[in-house]
Amino acid sequence: MRGSRLVVCLVAAVSVLVVAGCSSDDSQESLNGMTRQPQLEVGNVSLPNTNPKSENTAGAMKGSDDGLMLIYFGYTSCPDVCPTTFADLRLALADLDPEQRDRIQVGMVTVDPERDTAKVLNSYLGHFFPEADSSSFRTTDKGRLAKVEEKFGA
Repeated sequence: MRGSRLVVCLVAAVSVLVVAGCSSDDSQESLNGMTRQPQLEVGNVSLPNTNPKSENTAGAMKGSDDGLMLIYFGYTSCPDVCPTTFADLRLALADLDPEQRDRIQVGMVTVDPERDTAKVLNSYLGHFFPEADSSSFRTTDKGRLAKVEEKFGA
């Protein structure tokens, strides 16, 4: 179980770092990065968002109409990969101009919902990102979580 969590965290970390590490030309107005081929069909995927301060009240795992949401699969008791990835992501987002930064939301799906209560998950994400810009996805339904993980290839 612990090994599978590490694999999930590593896959998510690499994905986030690849997206965060993509540079953009300052003269362009649109967000830049990589597009996975074939593209994932995750626009209709959702889980309960336990962050009451989030603008994402529906629990959708997608950004606003002109933005994007970076989804991370992990757990708050992860000793090194998860917090390091979030710290790196916070720094990468801080380097964006405010117009681009405002179009990006961050969502974390906990793979350890027994320990990651809503309070724990929201507190953890609050250390890295503004509460209104982050979504804390949590379900205790293992089947539903597995379906979401499968959709994202996590």
